[in-house]
Amino acid sequence: MQFLSIPGQAKEKKQLVTQVNQDRIPHAQILLGRPGSPKLALALAYACYILCQDRKDGDACGVCKSCLKSMQYKHPDLHFAFPVISKEGKKREDTTSQDFLDQWRPAVSENPYLDIHAWSQYIGAEKTQPNINTRECNEMIKQLGMRSFESPYKLLLIWLPEYLGKEGNRLLKMIEEP
Repeated sequence: MQFLSIPGQAKEKKQLVTQVNQDRIPHAQILLGRPGSPKLALALAYACYILCQDRKDGDACGVCKSCLKSMQYKHPDLHFAFPVISKEGKKREDTTSQDFLDQWRPAVSENPYLDIHAWSQYIGAEKTQPNINTRECNEMIKQLGMRSFESPYKLLLIWLPEYLGKEGNRLLKMIEEP
């Protein structure tokens, strides 16, 4: 996703681009917004911009290898964590975002303004509350502990961190002390 595909949000886009251009990317950021707001889209465009090999005019080029992988949500240095339910054949506490990436990618491609209700319908969780469990937190810590593969940066996008619950405490120390 590129910034140019997101209407409005000029102030936010400029701030994110400036951080990258000045090589002052914080180790953690929170983008807040109401359900249906472009915050997920901004986070995806920001990740693409950071990973882009040939940034142009305040946006990702959209054609380099990194951009193509980022736009398909398959870049090896771009990781996702998001609320999930139990996957068939797995216990709920053993299910992670990795188990739902095949649904996540088309859902976000079709609707970069995705909210929890649309996501729940997409994965058939209308009657179950999705969450980000302890196993997912351990996976995030493990992913962030590894070196990047293709980019100078390794990114983890946590969508809807409010679904972490008490498990979020596992991540606080790492976020507070990079």
